[in-house]
Formats: sequence, structure tokens, C-alpha cells
Amino acid sequence: MVVVRSLTTTLKCLFALNSKSIFDNPQLGLLAICPSFHRHNLIDEKYSKANFNLFNFSIVYKNDEFYFHPSHIPNKSETKLIKINYQ
Repeated sequence: MVVVRSLTTTLKCLFALNSKSIFDNPQLGLLAICPSFHRHNLIDEKYSKANFNLFNFSIVYKNDEFYFHPSHIPNKSETKLIKINYQ
């Protein structure tokens, strides 16, 4: 797993390396979890051969507790709230 700051820059670097075989491998993909995405990232996802998994997230305050709330972008599926343990 590699953490990157920009999906678009990461894709440009991979294409510059002529790494076509990376995108032909169905086991490899890009997973991104961000509070929001630039519209260009959504275009990249739509037209790229890469396997993208884009998730939005928010922090929810409910019943005096904080929760991490991810949401899968392509199908807008909701996931369960994940309690954030803190002191």
C-alpha cells in the first residue's frame, strides 16, 4: 500500500513509466479515501483501465460519540458507522 496526495499525479507517473501491464492486472487497483474528490478524479476513474475504488468519508458526531463514515462513490453505497475510540 502506498499513500499518495494526488490521484491524478499518481496516474500520470504510472503512465509515464509505461506501466500498461499494471492496468491489465485485475488484482491491482487504486483505493482512495478522501473527504472529497476533484471532478477530474471522477473522469479518470470513468475512462481509465485501472481498477478504482473511491470512497468519500465524513466524521459524524452522534450520541456523544464520534464515528468514521465512509461511502463508496460509484454506487453511493453506505457503509456502517465505525466508532472512533479516543481519550
